[in-house]
Amino acid sequence: MSLETIIKKYGAENISFALLKRADNEFKNILEHNLDSYFHPASLLKLFISLMASEFSPQNNQLKIKETEYEKNESSRAIHESISASDNDALAFLVDYLAAYPWDYNLINIENTLKLTPDKQSQNILNKILNSRLQINKFFLEKGFSEKINLVNKCFSFDYYGKERQIYEALGHNQINNRDLIKLLILIEKDFPLILNSMKRTLENNENDENAEIEVPRHAPDIRSGIINTEDYQAQAFSGKVLVDEFKVKSIYSKAGWNSKVRHDAVLFSINKDDENAEIGVCERSQYILTVLTKNLSHDEEILQEIVREVILTLTSLPESPR
Repeated sequence: MSLETIIKKYGAENISFALLKRADNEFKNILEHNLDSYFHPASLLKLFISLMASEFSPQNNQLKIKETEYEKNESSRAIHESISASDNDALAFLVDYLAAYPWDYNLINIENTLKLTPDKQSQNILNKILNSRLQINKFFLEKGFSEKINLVNKCFSFDYYGKERQIYEALGHNQINNRDLIKLLILIEKDFPLILNSMKRTLENNENDENAEIEVPRHAPDIRSGIINTEDYQAQAFSGKVLVDEFKVKSIYSKAGWNSKVRHDAVLFSINKDDENAEIGVCERSQYILTVLTKNLSHDEEILQEIVREVILTLTSLPESPR
């Protein structure tokens, strides 16, 4: 099934993808579709929040990150766990930290704003919380992300409650477009080794490799169904499955996002085309960035893999562009 057929079958508005290739130390688009439509980011939110948190971390410029160093700082530990294990509790910690959450406010009064006519003190407290949460959007707007980007809500498995519902109702859905995601990944690959290290995925091809890195947490906290959490779900059920099983990729750096409405993936990887007999793998610096966003299709676990498969097949058939 070609990319054109997939787009027509599932709806052009429901799919967004991009493939970028590194050229002269910059990433340039070589395939793209529907980059400006907005999608709920689901757990891709964790990449955005982690980048903002990293800007405030003294570790953000360290080139070598050891596993034990995550325990030295709560924000660094939360960055790692929110990405590697898609931990919603870690994300919630980072959101509260970045929004300068007013711990000294009276939380009982905050919950009183659930009344139809909240008292003045509770409304003032809620307004302060809304304004503090909006600082997250302001951070990304000042970096040149899209004007309608919204990253103020935490990730929850089912629904919002209490003040989080009030924030959601007041500030609206989280949303990003694919241009936002691409811009974010380029920043991460260039300047944020802590985040990139946390995106390193465990792949089945590495099971018999004595030098393979297999310390990434393996569970899928966002999934409601009875999935057995014995693998790195973000790799095995998303782009990684196709890249490893069909194209023999040795290693990827990725973050998936999924809920009852959307299914996304963002991946950095490399393909060695210099030697026809060489296996595909990750070089010292990733050669490609691949982003796929889908909505209203999350019931179909094959849709994202179908897109990735056709993108890579298209890539391998493209002529090399002259330098």
